[in-house]
Amino acid sequence: MERKKQKRQGATRALLGLLGIGFVFALAGVPQIFAAGTMESRDQARVSSLYRIQQAITSYHQDRGALPWHTPDRMLGGWETSLDGAFLMELVEEGYLTSAPMDPINDDHFHFRYCVYGKDTWEGNQVPFYVLGAVALENPLEQPGPAGSFQRGERSWNDEFDFVLSGP
Repeated sequence: MERKKQKRQGATRALLGLLGIGFVFALAGVPQIFAAGTMESRDQARVSSLYRIQQAITSYHQDRGALPWHTPDRMLGGWETSLDGAFLMELVEEGYLTSAPMDPINDDHFHFRYCVYGKDTWEGNQVPFYVLGAVALENPLEQPGPAGSFQRGERSWNDEFDFVLSGP
């Protein structure tokens, strides 16, 4: 009888050991699951912010007949970025945005860019236009919502940004 009891205890210990090992492996995967979720949520926030900025620029343009100007940065080929974001502050100060939307990370790799092209500056455009984009998404293959895109003549801003919008 004592021998049966020892076998049961041994089997119980083995089962508990296996469950413990499985639990440890399951816990090891949890940070990766959460990291994937945060990448997706940051990309969704990026795209949502760009649409908010686009709506604010559209409203500004409809009210004023002009686009919010930008301060070209020669180091970035004339683009203004959300790293300093003067064009965003103009939209906030004028009441078109309640706060300046920024990229969730907003560093040298992940940020927004904005540029205004005046009349006749690109392929004979008849009116000024702007390009607004997220330089990078963390998971561009899993873009949230419809992919933004913009091309004029031979130039495709889709090659320069993971997500791009334009107007007016």
